[in-house]
Formats: sequence, structure tokens, C-alpha cells
Amino acid sequence: MPHLRNLIVSAVNITTEPPHSAERYKAMFQLLRSMTPSALGRIGKHERIMLDYFAGDALSLSGSFARFTHIDPNSPWWDAENRAAILDESGNPVPQVRRGIGPNLEHIYFSFIPESHLLVFDTRHISPKQFARGLQEIVSRDEITSQFGEIGITVVPKHDDIDKLLMLPRKRQIRVVITLPNGPDVPDTLEGRIKVRYERMNVRKAETVLVGQTDHNIEVDAELRAAVNVAATNGFAEVSYVGDSGVLETKSTKDYPRKEKDKCYPDKYWASLRWLAAKFTGNQREHDANGTENITQ
Repeated sequence: MPHLRNLIVSAVNITTEPPHSAERYKAMFQLLRSMTPSALGRIGKHERIMLDYFAGDALSLSGSFARFTHIDPNSPWWDAENRAAILDESGNPVPQVRRGIGPNLEHIYFSFIPESHLLVFDTRHISPKQFARGLQEIVSRDEITSQFGEIGITVVPKHDDIDKLLMLPRKRQIRVVITLPNGPDVPDTLEGRIKVRYERMNVRKAETVLVGQTDHNIEVDAELRAAVNVAATNGFAEVSYVGDSGVLETKSTKDYPRKEKDKCYPDKYWASLRWLAAKFTGNQREHDANGTENITQ
């Protein structure tokens, strides 16, 4: 009988400069896939990710990023048998593999919904912070920004934990960084008005730093809360506060990624991944109504 496994996913919000369209996102993925040499994103000292493959249409794209150990061909190799570095006659390292080859391959499967610009990915082989860091480096390549402008990558946070962040005692500084979201019209809310105001001013990125009075806690009003809510999915917010030990500590919306989970069988994996992606976008009922099965068995 097939083995039932846990599937845990998180998501990143991908924001691009106007115009916003599903085809534009697909073109970006196509460019990433065709680039030579391939665009690599650093997720650790020796770890990299890159787009492996994708397929889909204007409604959704699915595919995989490859995670592997990056080997610098210009770095010296060690020969344990001879207890010596592998060098040429001039003392320079002798490459043992060609550039771009690395071991410890792991696949990071994803489902991307262009309409909501959310990329939902399996966290089995990578943390949300690592994935966001690697993807941000990939889309910051000149070949990408020259065609699509600056692209922002933000880990989607757990909303309840944003409230906990703002309720921290003895807040001394709050930093709010907003990358102007793209997409359709926004509702007439405080969050919506922030977006509309920046768009009207042709602002791409805004940063606000609030420093509290000496020995006074920063009080959070509705306007600040709205700005943090926008930044949580379109940038980030950081709160510096005096901890229990009396030392200044900092917490960020990046520290609280939203996660969704399900159980699935191997032959139902992709359907389950798309179903969890629908939960992030709020279209789960529509997703189920369209006949894509929930994989939980």
C-alpha cells in the first residue's frame, strides 16, 4: 500500500512592477528556465537553488526548484589518500568538476497562482526563509530586472502572529518596509488606501522607522497596524523591544511564516499541493467545485 506522507507548505508573494498579468509572470519563468548560465540563488554557504522545470497555463503553474551543493571549481580539492591539496605545478587548484555540477540534489515542488502572485512550495527540503532568500537572488539578476523591473519576494506570514508581534511589551523601534504590491484594484480600507496613495505617488518602495521616546513603549494605532499588515505580505516589519533579560531584541514578520498541511499519497501529490495553494488564495471552494480532488484520504 502506498505510504501516506505529510505535506507542509508555505508561500512567498512575488511582486513585480506594472503591468500586472498572468502572461507576464509566465514569461518571467520562461526566461529563468532559458538563461545560460542558469540563475542560481544562494541559500547557504555552499547551498544553491535554481528553477528546474515548470508547466501550466494562465491560471496556475506547477514545477520544481532544484536544491544542491554548489562546488566552486576554482576552490582547492583535498586528496585524503595522499593527504595533499590537488594543485598544478604552479600551485593553483585543479578543477575536478565543471562549473554548475553539484551533489545532494533535492526537489522543491511548487504551485504558482499568477492572479494572486503567490508561489506555494513544499517545505520538506527547505525553510521559508531560505527559499525567499534564494529566489530573491535569482530574480535580482540583471537579465530579469532589465525586462521585468525590480521584483520583491516576501514570505507570507501567519496573520495571528502579526498581532502578537505588535503586542510585544516595551517596544523601542518599529521598522516598516513596503514594496508596492501589484495587482487589481484594492478595497477601500486603511491597507487599501496605503497602497493607492503610494501608487498615485509613483512609489515603488517605502521605509518608515519609528523610534520610541526613552523608556516609553511605542503605542500602535490603527494606521500603523494597517501599514504593518501591508508590509507583512509586501515587504516586512521589524519590532525591536526590551526582552525579559533587559536586552534589546528584534523580531520580524519574516519569523512567522504561514504554513498549511495535509496528508497525501504519492500519486495524489500534485493535486494535494494545488489544493493547499488554493487555501492560501482563499479559492479553496472554487478549487473543489472545479473538480480537483482534495487529497486527504
